[in-house]
Amino acid sequence: MILLTSSMSMMTIIRADEEHLYSAGQQQALLFLIVGLTVIVVVVSFVWMWQRVQSPEQQQVQLRDGEEVEEDDETKTVSGLFIYPVKSLRAVELPMVTLDAKGFCDDRRFMLIAPRVLPIWKTEWAAGQASHRFVSQRQLPILATVVAELRNSSGDEGDDDGDTRTLQLSSHLLPGVTVRVPILPPNKQPQSKDYLATLWDDVVRCQDMGDEAAHFFRQLLQQSSQQNDTDGVPDEYRNMDLRLVRQAPSDPRVTDGKFTPAAAQIKSMVFFRGQNPPVALTDGFPLLIATEASLAELNRRLTAKKQTDKSNGNTTTTIPMNRFRPNIAVAGGQAFEEDHWKIISIDGVLFHICKACPRCKQSCTDQTHGRVESEPLQTLREFRALSPDHPDDVFFAQNVIANAGMQGRTLSKGAVVKVVEWGEPVWG
Repeated sequence: MILLTSSMSMMTIIRADEEHLYSAGQQQALLFLIVGLTVIVVVVSFVWMWQRVQSPEQQQVQLRDGEEVEEDDETKTVSGLFIYPVKSLRAVELPMVTLDAKGFCDDRRFMLIAPRVLPIWKTEWAAGQASHRFVSQRQLPILATVVAELRNSSGDEGDDDGDTRTLQLSSHLLPGVTVRVPILPPNKQPQSKDYLATLWDDVVRCQDMGDEAAHFFRQLLQQSSQQNDTDGVPDEYRNMDLRLVRQAPSDPRVTDGKFTPAAAQIKSMVFFRGQNPPVALTDGFPLLIATEASLAELNRRLTAKKQTDKSNGNTTTTIPMNRFRPNIAVAGGQAFEEDHWKIISIDGVLFHICKACPRCKQSCTDQTHGRVESEPLQTLREFRALSPDHPDDVFFAQNVIANAGMQGRTLSKGAVVKVVEWGEPVWG
């Protein structure tokens, strides 16, 4: 825009010059002036764009825009690091994780989908419409019993991207049954069926992982009806064709721009405004962080309630962190101080706290046996509800995005967590 305005001004000056029949010397001086102004405009524009694409290390000094960083004297450390290879299956705890463009490597790149009910006025889904929808513990608590592990050719857990990598599925409800699903690079993956599936308000493109995986989940649904330690399977799902899929490389899903900080956006020389970062098959943001102090406060209230009201019929006294399915658990600090975190640093990696995480009935599912209880939602409504008028809008833990350009960096269990910036909570 600046260059266009400058060019138009130059043309106007030249026309005026011609009308007044300036001398050749005057025209030459005017030409030098125009060239000089053009060079200045180009240099200023280049410097402005370069500042937008500088490295994260260079951006860090600008995050506060000159404000003084508030001191954080209390030591906080990473007490747990978790990934969920398949969305809504059991967590995998790791001593160290690596960041990629979508969050933690191998976190929720797979999920389960089921066919959507076709409206009575349709005979088939039109091209571009989602034919399937994602399935989670909200519909099938029994999924909490399934262990999904990524393994390489030697049978050990690892993050090798080689041709022999597998996703191993097992459940204590299917003793002796283990399914190994080959995971090949996209350019070596055999031709498989592609789907469009709804994931909350998004439509994602995904690739089918084969009949053997689908058969495993069909067995699980049938077997669960014979178990006494689970909540069973709704009739509508008992014979449903659940498919294990992975997010297609071409899927364009990104984070919600309303809650994505500018420093987490992807900068380029082409786009003046940053682009929202890509996201895997999480509910909406790459990572979730929770604190041990907040969990302890919740458990204190649960214990007190149990002691004072033994007629409530709830057997829950305390709950573990896995009910909230975080990627990062933090020890130290005060209960729910994370509501006011805006930027934190772990192992030299900057993370932006986007907004608090609303909790649903999945937090009431025991992550070992798949049993559903009334807690912790019942107690969270008493002190973590958004307002008395919205008692079901309760929050625990925070959605997080890494600063742009952090791919390849690692986090370790035990690392110090430093709060760089504090601010007002964001609910949503």
